This record gives sequence, C-alpha cells and structure tokens, in this order.
Amino acid sequence: MSQFRFLLLFVCCFCVCSSSTLAQSNCYQTLLERGQAAYEALQFEKAIQQFEAASGCPEVDETELAAWLNKAQNGYIETIKKERNRARSLALTARSVLALQKDDDAAKAYQLARYAVAMDDNDDARGALYSSVYHLDDDGERRLFCHRTVPIGWPDHVEVDDLDITADGRFITAFSRGEGQIKIFDHEGQLLAESQSNGYEFDRRNYNPFDSSFIVISEFTPQVIPFRNGKLAETPRLTFSTGDLIPRSVQFSPNGQYILVTGTMGAGWLYNLEGELLDTLSGLNGSVTYCNFSLDSEWLIAADHERRVVIYEIDANKKLKMVLTHADKAIYDPRVSLSPDKQHFMLSNGYSRSILYDLNSKVIAEGSYTKTSQASFSEDGLQFLLGDIVYDLKEGENYGKSLFDLNQRASQSIFLPGNRDRKRLAAASWEKKARLWAINYNQAIPVGRLGGHTDDIRKMIFFPNQERLLTYGFDQRMRFWDLAGSIGAYVFESNHRLLTSHFAGDTLTIVSAKENQICHWFMNSSDYGRRWLSESFEIVASSADGRYFLIHDKEEKQAQVWQLNDQGRLAYLGGYTLDENIVQAEFQGERVAMFIVGSINFGLVVWDFKNAKTRYLSGYRELLASLAWSPNGEILAAGDHNGEIYEWRVPENLEENELVRSWSGHKQSVSALCWSPSGDRLASGSWDHRIIIWSAEGQPLLNFKAHNMEINDLDYSSDGRFLASGSEDQTAKIWGTEGQLVVTISGGNSDVKAIQFSPDDAHLILENTYGSLRSLPFAPYLVEQRFDYLPDLSAEEKTKYGVE
Repeated sequence: MSQFRFLLLFVCCFCVCSSSTLAQSNCYQTLLERGQAAYEALQFEKAIQQFEAASGCPEVDETELAAWLNKAQNGYIETIKKERNRARSLALTARSVLALQKDDDAAKAYQLARYAVAMDDNDDARGALYSSVYHLDDDGERRLFCHRTVPIGWPDHVEVDDLDITADGRFITAFSRGEGQIKIFDHEGQLLAESQSNGYEFDRRNYNPFDSSFIVISEFTPQVIPFRNGKLAETPRLTFSTGDLIPRSVQFSPNGQYILVTGTMGAGWLYNLEGELLDTLSGLNGSVTYCNFSLDSEWLIAADHERRVVIYEIDANKKLKMVLTHADKAIYDPRVSLSPDKQHFMLSNGYSRSILYDLNSKVIAEGSYTKTSQASFSEDGLQFLLGDIVYDLKEGENYGKSLFDLNQRASQSIFLPGNRDRKRLAAASWEKKARLWAINYNQAIPVGRLGGHTDDIRKMIFFPNQERLLTYGFDQRMRFWDLAGSIGAYVFESNHRLLTSHFAGDTLTIVSAKENQICHWFMNSSDYGRRWLSESFEIVASSADGRYFLIHDKEEKQAQVWQLNDQGRLAYLGGYTLDENIVQAEFQGERVAMFIVGSINFGLVVWDFKNAKTRYLSGYRELLASLAWSPNGEILAAGDHNGEIYEWRVPENLEENELVRSWSGHKQSVSALCWSPSGDRLASGSWDHRIIIWSAEGQPLLNFKAHNMEINDLDYSSDGRFLASGSEDQTAKIWGTEGQLVVTISGGNSDVKAIQFSPDDAHLILENTYGSLRSLPFAPYLVEQRFDYLPDLSAEEKTKYGVE
C-alpha cells in the first residue's frame, strides 16, 4: 500500500513539473511575440515593457531579446526626440508670432505655446507660454494678454446701455434700451441667445447669486424672470404690484434671500423669495433713487430725490430697523453704497461729486469733477477708491487721508475682489486704455496695460473664477484680459541679505540684513524699520519669527544673540566666545546651531542661549555647508561639501546627543537643506544641480535634476505642497510633491541666492547676487489652474492656429 502511494505521488509530481516546464518555455515566446506586435504598431513603450518582462523567463535567447529591446528603445527615443523638436518648434513659432505685437497674434502665440507645453514641458515651451501672457503696447508699455475680442452684436450706431455678469461668472448680459433687446454671452464672449424685451426698463436690474434669476421691470411691473442655461424664461416666476406708484428698481440681496422693490414717493417693499411682503421702507419722501445691500445682506442703504439717506438693519424678525438718517443738500439724485465692514457710506451723483462719511455723518473724503459712480471699497473696508485717488480708512494718523493718486483721469476704478495675494485695482480712463495696478507701500505700481480699444472704455467687469477682466468700450467691443499671469514684484533696497519673513499682526514683514543694519520691510504699509548696530557687528542669522538675531561681534570676538522686544528695541541676551567666522547658523526656539571655522573654535556647536549651555556635535567628516532643524526641534540635519548628509538627535537639555545616521546621495556639496512642515521629508539641494527628497529615515524618494548650475537655497510652502529652489543659473523654480515643475521664475539676470515662502504662502521672496530683495505674489490655485492642466487643442483650434 505504501508503495502504491509513493508511485502515485511520483506520477503527480512528474505531471506538475512537466506542465510547469511547458509553461515556462512558452513564457519567453509569448512575451517576445507580444513585444514584437507592439513594436510593429509603434507602441514602443509597451514593447519595452514586454521585452523586459521576457528577460525573467527561463530559456531566454539573450542575444535575440537584446536586439529587440535595443530596437524598441531606439524607436522610443526617436519618438520622444521628434515630439520634443516639434514642441520646441511650436514654442519658437509662438515667440516669433508674439514679436509682431498684435492681440490676435498674441492669442495665437498663447495657443501654440500651450500646445507645446502639453506635448513636452520643456523650458522653451514654458517660456513661450509665460511670454505670451504679455506683449508691448504701441507706446512700449507692457500690455496684458487679451484672451479674446468680441463685438457686442449690434450695429455700431446702436448704443449699448450696460453690461452685467451673473454671480457664477458664466453669463454676460448686454442691454440696449433703444433696440429693446437683451443679448446673452458666455464668459468666452460667445453669443448664446437674444431676447426681445418688449419695453423692459434696464436701469436697475440684478441677479440672484444662487439661481441666477433675473429681475427686470416690464411695463411698470417688477418681475423676476428665471434665467437658465443662458436663456430667459418666457413667463416670470414672480410679479410684484406697486399700485399707483411707479417702480424704480428691483434687486436681490447678496445672499439671495430678499427681493427689494422701490418706487416713487419714498416707497419700498422687502420681500422673501416666495413673494411674501416682509416690511416696507420708512423715512424717505421723494422717489427712491438708489438702494444697496451690505455684502452680508444684514443692512440696507437707500436714498431719495429729496437727498435723504437712510440705513436700515434687517433684524431677526425680517423687519427694517433704522440705523441712521442723513440729509445732504450738496448731492442731487444721490447714489449710495456701504463699505464691507459697515463703518462708512458713500454718496455720489454719479458724475461730478462724491462724499464719503462715517456712521456719525462726518465727512471723511470728498471728490469732485471726476466720474465716481463706480467708486469702490476694498474687501476689508480699509481703503476707498474714488476716481483716481485711494483713501485710507484704517484707524490711525493717516485715517481719511489720500494714499496715492493714479493720475489716469479714470472713468471707472474698481478693487478686484477675491485676490488672496494682495490688493489689486483696475482703472479705466477716457483715453481708450485701462491699467491693472498692485498696491505696495501705499503706492500703486502699474502691473500692465489693457489697451486695444478704439474708443473710450465705459465699464469693467471682473471674473474671479477665471481671473479675467472684461473691458467694454464705446467701440462696441468686449475684450477679455487674462490676469492669471499678471505678476508684479515688490523690489526692496539693494545690498541686503534675506533673513526671514513673518507676520506682525496683519502685516507681512520681511527681515533683511545690510552690513550692520537690521531692516524690517512692512508689506502693507509705507513704513519700514531700520535698526543700526555697532560697526563691528555682522548679522549672521535670524529666527523664523524675526525675534532673535545671531550677530558676530568682531571687536569682542563673540557670537551674540539679541532679541527684538515688544517695544521694538534690541536687547542683548548673551554671548559665546569665538575667534573666527560663523559659516552656517540655524535657529530653533531658544537654541542656535552654529558651524564655526577658526583656530580655537572649530566645529558644529549647539548653543542654548537662554540657559547658557553649549554642546559640540561630532561624527561628520568634511566641512559643513548647510544646516536644518526638523519642525519638532528634535533632529538637526547637516550637509557637507563632499555630498554627505548627517542627522543628530539633540534633546532640549543638550544631554546625550547622538549621531542618528549619515548617508550620501549627492556628488558635490550639499548646499541647501529643508524639512517639510510635517517632518516626514527632507529636501537636499546640491552643487551637482540636483534635488533629492529623502524620507525621515534617510531613504531617497525622489531624485531629479532641478537646475543647470549650483543650487543655493530651498524652502517648503507651509502646507508642504510646493518646494521652491533658487540657483546660480539665475532662476527660481517651484516643484510639486512628486517633483513636477510647476513654474520657473527669472532671477532678473542675477543668481538667486536665497528663496523663501511667506508664512501664508501668498508671496515668494527672493534675494539675488546684488542683495536686491523681491517679493512675488504666489497663488498656488492660479498656478495649478493655469499650468498644471493644459488640455490638448480641439480640431478646430488646431486648424485655426496652424497646429498639425
């Protein structure tokens, strides 16, 4: 019986082994044939995968497989080269087209460059894409990229009374009272529909921010007409009766919950969305000329022909409670608006006179003989734009004073909403042009010109979702301007070294050093602080919050720590004797790591200046070139000039510090180190032009060539989504989490010595060879939207722009 079992087991094993051998022999042939088929179909990447998989099979014909693998790799390389050459050719074409300085050519250049980047993200293609955002105006001034020019759609002799935009930015409506028509466009300027208005009055109309319902007044009857997919419904959703009183306006509140109807004899009615009357206006006598809600829809301001102004609060019971009553005989037929913080209100007659008041009816600012019907408050309510002049509404010595004058004879001036980087404003003039401005140091810096209209500009509309601005002129043309690439730089005094940036209250402060001076540059103020030190002092480093400064006192031969106290004075905290230079230094809390090179002091020392303790660290084998504390302060990383990286565990008491690990990955000096905010990654930059991202355990996660010359500095954004690098190749670059290039920034014909994100990631601060500091606005959501996703062109676009 046992013999029978043994025989059965032997037969089974023989069968299994035979079938396994057969499968293994088929493995190579099957994969080889699959690779050959993919090669014949010009699917070289797939062919390479099949051939590489075949190399793991038994009975491999290595000579045959190597020949096929070489053919597939050569085919793949030739395909890549062909695509890259084509992309570069398109990029060069884009640049040459752009040189013609015409809007239509700029649009073509943009599309060609976009296609080139989508094919192959090389420097030429991306450079052409950036360059196509701008071109020069006729007088040599930089013009922003005009995405599209669209005729309104009526004959030139027909006057278009107004334009408006839905809250979601999807639709534009143009009104002609003379033609009795409404024309509806999408945000690309394409005409979607037109509707005969049958006598609609267009002076006052509004959209519901939530469902885009559209309000008109038809034959003296206010109506709410549903607005769907770019079309007006044939029948109204709500109709309001005003009796014998003539309606003047109908509008939705910003939150879309109320409808306000106003008319003659001081009449006004507040409704909910079901058409139920909530309350009536009181305190007004003449015809109501103008009404506006506050941005939070909790207050309402109204004015009448008798020059009375009343501000109401909508209480918990949806009733109108009077907050302020004001009379001003100087403003006839007043238009009124509230500041976003409800601390000020503005009266204007729309063309020659405007007055700004506080809630005590005190005059704060006054303008005359300029078109001020489109006067604008900044979103924080701290600045007020009146024609060409911006006024300060922040409590303090400059309250109510003029900050700057645009000197543009502005026909319309608006703050652009929804911008997290900084305040911007646009001003249109009676000279057929408009400008985009950035506010810096209470000054307006022109970022770009919006030209090309053949007649004066009468209105501007901002699309926050698309970062585009629409200008509409008397030439019956709409022009769409792309603002996503409109980056202006704040430039600070030369010969400064960047130390850090931090927030002091709501103000971004950049801390720099110049010889024996510490300078604080306040981004949101015209003020700056400068602290002169002894001539023997050299500022070496600063803590991230700008409180502590490491100073080398050459006379006393000391490393000293000074603190900037609450009174703005520098206080001496302690000194550490040394005989030579501090090569590298990095603060962490109330400790500072210093690499010192001298005859007496030599090496890496951690100095607890609060408790007057020091500890030398050992284990490195070469002069150190960079230092970086981990976010939790437990690990100190260092890079040396031989390409090696070290990590020490340094407890707060400086006892039992130990070298945790060391490893090498770079071929030359590790010139920059930076931990991610979570502490799970360490980025290293080197003179070998590469960036390596390491895990917390020192394992390489990413390794890529980042620049064409030595890397000087690295910095992570506060959320860890972006890594900035600065290099001797005169560029700064922003990288994504997987090492993908997001954007390249020119260093301005100079090496980028230091680079840093501001604490809120809204600015990128650069230092060049000459010590000039630049602060560039950085908007990740715009960069991602504009450059990370570049879809291929449609067949129509390829034909239009000459792309095969």
